[in-house]
Amino acid sequence: NATNMAENVFAGCTALTTLELPQTVRSIGASAFEGCAAWQTSLHLPALETLETRAFFGCTALSGAELGGPVAEIGDSAFQNCTGMTSLTLPQTLQRIGTSAFRDCGITGNLTIPGSVTEIAENAFYNCTALNGTLTIEPGVKTIGAYAFRSCSHMTAVQLGDGITSIGNEAFRSCSSLSGDLILPDTITSLGSYAFTGCTGFTGTLHLPESLTELGTYCFNGCKGITGTLRIPDKVTYLPEGAFTSMRGLTDLIVGAGVESCYYDTKTQSANVFYDTDLSTVTLLGTYTFFSSFYRLVHPETVYVGTAQYTELLQNLPRPRRRAGGGLCHHAALCALPCGRSGGLPRGCSAAAGDQRPAPVALPCFAGGRPAAGAQQVAYRPS
Repeated sequence: NATNMAENVFAGCTALTTLELPQTVRSIGASAFEGCAAWQTSLHLPALETLETRAFFGCTALSGAELGGPVAEIGDSAFQNCTGMTSLTLPQTLQRIGTSAFRDCGITGNLTIPGSVTEIAENAFYNCTALNGTLTIEPGVKTIGAYAFRSCSHMTAVQLGDGITSIGNEAFRSCSSLSGDLILPDTITSLGSYAFTGCTGFTGTLHLPESLTELGTYCFNGCKGITGTLRIPDKVTYLPEGAFTSMRGLTDLIVGAGVESCYYDTKTQSANVFYDTDLSTVTLLGTYTFFSSFYRLVHPETVYVGTAQYTELLQNLPRPRRRAGGGLCHHAALCALPCGRSGGLPRGCSAAAGDQRPAPVALPCFAGGRPAAGAQQVAYRPS
């Protein structure tokens, strides 16, 4: 029985229609079957140890692949452009899925990436538009490369297991049929630019874990169906260009204590962090020096701030704009969070004699990350 398929052994055999690979095959060399477009078969390789680059590239009549054995890596572009391949089973021994390994394949239904995999390389499943079920990435996978699942436009759900530390640029861009909640695992530290741009089908909430430290530009741009409250984790220090633009379903924003600055462009408004959103409530947990520009980006109805920032915000809020029909547009109501979380009133919470500005008001301690029900608000109306 044959155990090794040498590189280029059947490459370019465009008229080949029938060939049965024995289940004893252990090694398939680079480009071994590249371009065998008429070869009609489904692979069952239980003893596979090595699968090299472009091994089955362009085998468009290949209908499926069940890979087993101790194979640790699927080579770059190994199954790229296998448009007729509708089924795929990956072994629990697999550690790396190479660059463009399954790009432009016809895989349908659900897809499971086993937890033995540590790296899904860039473009690995790019443009697998027939994939129309749930993508499950089991706990153990560490990195999802750039463009890995970009334009898998019919994929309906994604389950991201614990262990993932980074999601690359445009990894899930234009996966427009994804629905439900988007829950990022508690191990993620970085999220690439445009990572979930154009994922318009999400209908639930977005969970950003406390482990997150870096957000890429436009990472959630256009995720208009995500609803409810968005909390920026405390370890994030910068809110980049376009990160949350056109997330029209969000109603409340909580900005973590670590945020120090945010992108702001007076000329290109559409590039700003919260452009085209309709937030009603913003809670600022940190010490901010950029509130004036931040306010222009969000225009909330209510802002919750720390007592130390209250006076500063009153002094630095932008002047009210006139409505088209006359009159003034009042700014958001300003509220003061307690200095600590013990529930006691902070010091200095009453206005000085003759001071016409509203006095800071202490709110009850946080309840689930937001001011407790019944918290008083101070309406700020500039003269």
